[in-house]
Amino acid sequence: MVLMLIIAIIGRVGCSCSESKKPVVDVDQERVNAMNAENAAHAERARVAALESISAQQALEEKLRQFAISRTPELWRVLQQLRSLHKDTSEQLLKLQSALESVGRDADQDLDYQRFGRKRNELGMLIRKLENELENAYIAYVKFETAPHDAVFSNQVAVAYQSGMATAREATARFNELKDELLK
Repeated sequence: MVLMLIIAIIGRVGCSCSESKKPVVDVDQERVNAMNAENAAHAERARVAALESISAQQALEEKLRQFAISRTPELWRVLQQLRSLHKDTSEQLLKLQSALESVGRDADQDLDYQRFGRKRNELGMLIRKLENELENAYIAYVKFETAPHDAVFSNQVAVAYQSGMATAREATARFNELKDELLK
């Protein structure tokens, strides 16, 4: 009888302890679920931030495009030609690489492939330089619009315009050279 009483007491204590504590598996699963929810929320915030960044970048590109078309059409025309040539050159390089690899040759060891790659890279640097000049001209113009009667800003606009035009002339000459070289 004493033994039964002890078993009954232990049983009650065991029940009350087990009822007040959650199983270890449930606690771990709750932590995993919380971490997953936190990761999902972080990923969503990152996705939204990326979309906002893309949207802001697209808005800036549109402002630059409108500015270039209306204020520096020659610079815009040259920039578009260079972008088109860069795209065409990249596509031709991929075709050449594919052709070389189809006959078992390593494109990176082919001298003409290397030369065309260098020309394409040079073209890319020239495009970035022109884009930078366009951005500089745009900023100078916005500053000028802010203070149109300020001689310093008027001078900055003139300098930015001249620099952009000089780069456009340089780019046009280089564009013609590259086009001639690539068509050989």
